[in-house]
Amino acid sequence: MQLRKNIKLFILLVILSGGIVGFKYFENNFQSNESNRFKFTLVDSVGINRITITSPDQRLEFLKSPEGWKIDNQYKMDPKMIGLLFAVMSGNETLRAVSDGEGEISNRLKSSGVLVGFYDLNGARSSFYAGGNSTKTTSYFMDQEEETPYVVNIPGYSSYIAGIFDLNAREWRDKRIFNTSWNSLKTLQVVSKKDKEINLEVNYQDGFYKMKGVVNVDTSKMMNYLEYTTQLEVDQFIKLEEFTIFDSLAHHLHELEIELQDLDTTRNTRTMVYPAIPGENMRLINILPQDHWALIKEDKYKNLLRRPAYFNSGS
Repeated sequence: MQLRKNIKLFILLVILSGGIVGFKYFENNFQSNESNRFKFTLVDSVGINRITITSPDQRLEFLKSPEGWKIDNQYKMDPKMIGLLFAVMSGNETLRAVSDGEGEISNRLKSSGVLVGFYDLNGARSSFYAGGNSTKTTSYFMDQEEETPYVVNIPGYSSYIAGIFDLNAREWRDKRIFNTSWNSLKTLQVVSKKDKEINLEVNYQDGFYKMKGVVNVDTSKMMNYLEYTTQLEVDQFIKLEEFTIFDSLAHHLHELEIELQDLDTTRNTRTMVYPAIPGENMRLINILPQDHWALIKEDKYKNLLRRPAYFNSGS
């Protein structure tokens, strides 16, 4: 699954965020002049308000708005992923120019590579082709206006960094299921179709949250549960036709239903979780009203299963 690719990308984010990546590298490994060393490095991302990623298979446009980054002005972007993208762009270095006999690599980058553009209010800040070798072990970048490809890497990180530009729109999306906050959450209901004792309803009343049917609520347990549920993230958005093993579940009765009502009614969301498939560690979910399909890990599902008695103070 795509999760393995995402894990590698998040490992990269950890490396970059931890300060391992910098502009220190073994100089004897660098075979070009100092200006080419940072040829594709986005030293300052301030002002970047638009990013385009165009390949033979897709065209993505990321737009910065007051509410954050959006994909094709439609879906919210995962803040971790946009942070990873800028980390890759600020941390990459040009290792060397490629000896491109007969223009093989440059032609391939133009025909089957990914054209990446970073824009500010003045226009294109950076525009280049990205791709790699057949085994996806070496990353190549090439300026859109030039014919010379370069080997590009991030010091201290050996994986295929150009792979970030191969991600599809679903992999860039904000993976949170619910869009709410503590000062706007109105009601949260969690109802199991399999276990009738799992029937939770939390309402905001008189300046605080209360759980229906529980007189002495353990505030810590309830708030931890609320935080976990409202911040729940999918592991992967999917198209059902691409995952035939889960496709058949969409015609079955769901096993758990989570409904969130917000003071802003446009944020109201209902999510259904479907029965498990033996041998699979993922659960199929459907997010309404958008009718989005996604997968979550089994342990995330199990953490949602709480009976009202669990929240009694002293239990």
